[in-house]
Amino acid sequence: LKVGFLRETRIRHSPQGNGSAMACIDEEATYEERRLRGGCDVRLTPRHLEVLCTRGERDLPGWWQLQDSFTLLGPGGKVMSAMAGHLFEVTSLDSPTPLRVLSLADGSMGAPRHVPTSVMLAHAFAMTPGPWQSGQKHVRIFGANVDNWFRRWWEPQWCPQLPQWLQLRFLALDNGKSFGPQLYEGEQCQATTLFDAVVMRQGLCFCDDPSWGSPPPAEVCISGSAAAWSCYDLAGVYRLEQNFHDGRPAYRKGNVGLLWRSWYTHWAVVDLQTGAAYAAVRSNMGHPALARYPCWEVWDGARSSVDHHV
Repeated sequence: LKVGFLRETRIRHSPQGNGSAMACIDEEATYEERRLRGGCDVRLTPRHLEVLCTRGERDLPGWWQLQDSFTLLGPGGKVMSAMAGHLFEVTSLDSPTPLRVLSLADGSMGAPRHVPTSVMLAHAFAMTPGPWQSGQKHVRIFGANVDNWFRRWWEPQWCPQLPQWLQLRFLALDNGKSFGPQLYEGEQCQATTLFDAVVMRQGLCFCDDPSWGSPPPAEVCISGSAAAWSCYDLAGVYRLEQNFHDGRPAYRKGNVGLLWRSWYTHWAVVDLQTGAAYAAVRSNMGHPALARYPCWEVWDGARSSVDHHV
């Protein structure tokens, strides 16, 4: 991740290359070698694997209405609390400037179901015991996402109820464009704003996701034991479309499509004329051939049933 506009930014990196926060001098050296020669102060990224597979977000309808940090974080509380302590280590209590954390690809502040990573991190700071609770060192978290509403730094913005020493600000930021003009020339941040740490929620995923490096197949053949597969002519070969749908490969067989639907976090067999879903499997994989959930939910026109033999 190149962030040239972040002058003097202190960014840390897991020496094994699978962490969320980042820095780096001589990536080929081991952690022990770096520690012995004192060339780079590296913190190991905490690994609470059981809650990391959703990449730093949480599916929680109406999340913005919740004030209780424990309820909002749910099973992600453990890793987010560890991450808060991990990030606080990049700063000094004696420094008069606050700790500033930039969360990229943060998730939309207007999402009805998925909690942005910055909101989870802010609640983790609020509920976790640590030196930051004294208020001596302020913490400022910036959640950046392309779908966020644009606001200049002095304009009011919605924010959850947090302690006075903790601030959360949302930024409209497109990762495909230069950051500097968007943040500074667009006046979303003051010209003097520097960040101590940059995180991306995709880096919070340690699961064995084979999507990366696995090109989508040209065809996907689907069959199952439920009657709906043959009744609605859903079984058969679906061919790759030229354009993506919802950011992922799309497949088609006549008037039926095999599509990724981010709102539900599933791959679904959908009527392309009505939008109705006949079958779906909950999966966050990059293309449907990698979906590993043990069962599909299939609709037969009257009720849904579970098919374990797709």
